[in-house]
Amino acid sequence: MTDQLATAVRPSWDELPQALRDGLAARLGGIAAADTQSGGFTPGLAVRLRLATGERVFAEGIPADHVLAGKYRAEADTARQLPEMTPTPRLRWADDVAGWVVLTFDDIDGRHPQLFPGSPDIGHVVAAIARLAEVLTPCPAPDAPPATLELGGLVHGWGALATTPPGDSAALPGSTSPIWYPTSSSPGTPPQPLNKPSPAWPAGATPTQQ
Repeated sequence: MTDQLATAVRPSWDELPQALRDGLAARLGGIAAADTQSGGFTPGLAVRLRLATGERVFAEGIPADHVLAGKYRAEADTARQLPEMTPTPRLRWADDVAGWVVLTFDDIDGRHPQLFPGSPDIGHVVAAIARLAEVLTPCPAPDAPPATLELGGLVHGWGALATTPPGDSAALPGSTSPIWYPTSSSPGTPPQPLNKPSPAWPAGATPTQQ
């Protein structure tokens, strides 16, 4: 997959320890080209490799004594448990190489989706998420922590905004407070506003989500 905007400071292929590069070459075969990826949120290795055979592999890793090494091992454990039909790059192998935790995946063609309003990519993203929910229910990794525990501190923003709207939020015409919508209880059910539109809203008009 092509790289997204740089969000991480990562070592280039040439900056990696020679022992690590030699270990990967021994495990994968001759490496003809390496394209370091700058997207992501860790300082570890992330590189697209073209092998001497023409095959392509994505490799990621981090020193085994790094504070995030456990996250990489957990990713490998989870990837091993995914059903074969899961629409995600296949984990080839994960192992310790020259003091680094390394995971290798199939490298796929593609790009990161554009999620601006009206983007044609949005429908594809929603369809992919729905497919993941279908394939991964029930959860194939019973020891995986629930998302509410693992990510609850990072993805609470919409709930916080609904509970305590900021003072400079955009409001409906004639209203002094914004309208926030909860998640629909079932697919196809239109969201209901948490507070009623201002009386100044034109009769018969339907408020849009802010």
